Amino acid sequence: MSARVHVRILGCLSIALVAMATPRAAWSQGCVRPVGVGPGIGGQGSGPVVGSQGSAYLLEGRWQASLGYRWLRSHRHFVGTTEQYRRRALQNEVVNNTKLFDVATTYAFTDQFNLTLDVPVVFNRRSSGSQITGARTEVESEGIGDLTLVGRWWLQDVKDAHDGNISLGLGFKLPTGDEGATDTLPNRTPAARPVDQSIQPGDGGFGILLDFSMFKSLDDASSPATVACSHGADGSLAKLCPNPGCAPGSSRPEHVAKTFYASGTYLINPRNTNGVQTFRGFNAAGVRTSTPGDASFYEQVMSVADSYVARAGFTFTNVTKHPKLTLGIGLRLEGVPVEDLIGDSDGFRRPGHTTSLEPSLIYSLGPDETFSLAVPVAMQRNRAQSLADQRASEVAGVRRHGDAAFADFYVLAGYTRRF
Repeated sequence: MSARVHVRILGCLSIALVAMATPRAAWSQGCVRPVGVGPGIGGQGSGPVVGSQGSAYLLEGRWQASLGYRWLRSHRHFVGTTEQYRRRALQNEVVNNTKLFDVATTYAFTDQFNLTLDVPVVFNRRSSGSQITGARTEVESEGIGDLTLVGRWWLQDVKDAHDGNISLGLGFKLPTGDEGATDTLPNRTPAARPVDQSIQPGDGGFGILLDFSMFKSLDDASSPATVACSHGADGSLAKLCPNPGCAPGSSRPEHVAKTFYASGTYLINPRNTNGVQTFRGFNAAGVRTSTPGDASFYEQVMSVADSYVARAGFTFTNVTKHPKLTLGIGLRLEGVPVEDLIGDSDGFRRPGHTTSLEPSLIYSLGPDETFSLAVPVAMQRNRAQSLADQRASEVAGVRRHGDAAFADFYVLAGYTRRF
């Protein structure tokens, strides 16, 4: 396959692969709250958009704007990997509904280096049922989440890396979201209390973001493949892949182009706790009832936890004989660790992870426009034993292990435009 073909096909995928792993605080699993991902499928920042028709890379002096949307409904309770069916039978399960909009802007300072500013806006609703009456109460939160700023560097020269490349990123998360949003609960003292940690817009901590993404064409160099030519207004495609025989708008039959992708983001939150009260272990009158043998005894304030997301899979262009459409399939892992990499891990957190099968599609709307859609479907959900659980277990002499609500699936949609 020619270098021009590789860059064109890999270019589509990279725009989409880039955005769907943009790191920020998000609400992707329900009660377990891992790092989030922006609009796209696969890579990061300005990565090549395997699936679009434009240049594989965001070149020096160009901008990229992305809009993402995320929806989920978490209601399936797990302790470890065991589902707690009794919660549904007793009608006291917790249900989180989350809608998250994500706006990101990337600028390429050079062909190799770009910087991405990402701002999430969240709308959360959480309902829970009484074990005694079955009546449900509902609380809400909304607002701007925690802003992130991430710089990314392509390890190989983008002018030569037609078949694949690796990007490394380093960035920061700023505590711009409200970590202590409140709502009113009936028959509680005080009535206005902080909402659950899983629907707080922010976590109250300054974070460090470590970022990785890569793509690799699996096509043999001799494969008889082509793509439609569609030069950008700045001639970026011609600059990367000169080919005098390629006229704008021309095309010839092409085979199915296959690409491997992988990406990962880890959010380091050095802060221990944020001081926001949880009221866990308190009765409706506001009187503390927990003892050292209860996990809630150690969960009086919210923890500022690390989180992570990792993805790997394959994309296929021209499967439907439509060169603008790329289909993908992969695995996705998201979660919150029991203990942080840096600092203490006290307070209340729900550690755990979700492993999902992630089908996706990327549609090129033009040389510089890409739409992406992914629907990760949970294969395994695991609510790990927290430090508070472990401490209470030692005191009580019996195993304590809290639960968490997870989603069956969630929806990720994104639109990306380069200027």
